[in-house]
Amino acid sequence: MKTKRSVLLTMAAASLIFLSGAAYAADAVIVGDVGSESQLITSDGEIYVLADTEKGRELSTDYVGETVEAQGSVAYEEEDDLKIITVASFKVVVPDGLDEGEGE
Repeated sequence: MKTKRSVLLTMAAASLIFLSGAAYAADAVIVGDVGSESQLITSDGEIYVLADTEKGRELSTDYVGETVEAQGSVAYEEEDDLKIITVASFKVVVPDGLDEGEGE
């Protein structure tokens, strides 16, 4: 239940930020580990909240613990210091550099 509540709170926060307008949005490619609370965490510790979209939900339910390369739009909400990625596509990144799967 705690995980479901955390996911719902994260999605609600992302939706509110989207509706209220973010400080900026830009296309980006982010490589990171999918966290258990609808997050993408880069190797240098940056945290991106996964927006509540089909691809975001797929990542947060089916790919937790995996390293992925996500392409999409990143919005930054200065007030709460949140980076939110709306994932358009993604692929699993394996250690030898080969693509394991596609999320397009």
